[in-house]
Amino acid sequence: MKNVLIAMDGSKQSVFAFNQYVKTLHQADKYVIAALCAEYTGVDSGGESAGVLSITQAGFDVIEGLLQEDEKRILSTLNDIESLLIENQVRKVKLSD
Repeated sequence: MKNVLIAMDGSKQSVFAFNQYVKTLHQADKYVIAALCAEYTGVDSGGESAGVLSITQAGFDVIEGLLQEDEKRILSTLNDIESLLIENQVRKVKLSD
């Protein structure tokens, strides 16, 4: 069995790339590792999204709220990727329980 690593971020472009892989390269003897490198939101001193998280500038409640929203978004993206694998009958490598 061969393993294939595909970077996924939930964007239209990554879904398109995955679909192209399935249409042109995928074979039944291959396992797919769909990798997601999650991005977390940052805040500035005014509580606005800034791209960099600064604990000294933002209150704990703001940071906790952003992290909770990010976790929901990331889990949703992971579920979407899982569904894409299942719909296309692509076997995935199980890395851990």
